[in-house]
Amino acid sequence: MFTLTQITVDGLRIDSTAEVDKASLKAIESAAGIYAIGEVFNNNADYVCGYQGSISGLMNYPLYYNITSAFSSTSGDIKQLENGINTMKSTCADTSILGSFLENHDNPRFPSLTADMALAKNAIAFQMLADGIPVIYQGQEQHFSGSSTPKNREALCTSGYNTAATLYKHIAKLNAIRKLAIEKDQGYLTYNAYPVWTDEHTIVMRKGGNDTQVIGIFNNLGSSGNANLTLLATSSGFDADMEVVDLLACEKFTTDEKGDLNVSVKGGVPMVLYSGLQIEGSGLCES
Repeated sequence: MFTLTQITVDGLRIDSTAEVDKASLKAIESAAGIYAIGEVFNNNADYVCGYQGSISGLMNYPLYYNITSAFSSTSGDIKQLENGINTMKSTCADTSILGSFLENHDNPRFPSLTADMALAKNAIAFQMLADGIPVIYQGQEQHFSGSSTPKNREALCTSGYNTAATLYKHIAKLNAIRKLAIEKDQGYLTYNAYPVWTDEHTIVMRKGGNDTQVIGIFNNLGSSGNANLTLLATSSGFDADMEVVDLLACEKFTTDEKGDLNVSVKGGVPMVLYSGLQIEGSGLCES
């Protein structure tokens, strides 16, 4: 046996939190003296958020169901995702300390629902840039496709720990984007992301203050899908004649005299727009 004084950890995950008495949860976290995140396996925001008074963090199961529903097919429910985001913000005391996830050991892996890589990229990008703490389940970066337990608990060694895998590189870049946003904006982590525009297949999210905001354009068009949209300055907060970079594709754009921006979604992949001035020295899209 060992105690937390003998090892260095910055947080605990408490499994099956709903099966533990709420007073005991509070006592466990207090005794540990570190952040704790609990698993309340339920899609009801009121029920899940109701545990936040007893434990600091919670796995964001309601958002997990919304992300999965929105991006697992080209007919996914974007409106439900929009509503779910707003519901969690109004129901939970603090969404910034929830765990944002797409896969875990209890649910079918996302690629078991669809093999479309563009849909996977959108779902992961949304998860990584949502409010809260991103949680990646081992093998997610390798596009493992196990369905129900135990098929979703594949041995990671079978992948050869491939750091050239498409989703490994995708997650690494998203992590770098998130790190940059945190460095540039002291309030980024506590800024509640919100939808600024949606249609049947697309949701545009904003997170962060003016000049350092991250604008994510996520869609469920699939790998064969393309679309054009105009992002209004009133939604994005971008200034007139401003250089903006899609940090995933390293493609540069310039807003018009009003700050509006015309963008094209190609091959159904997500876009993450950020100020060109803010990326200097970051190593992102500078070459």
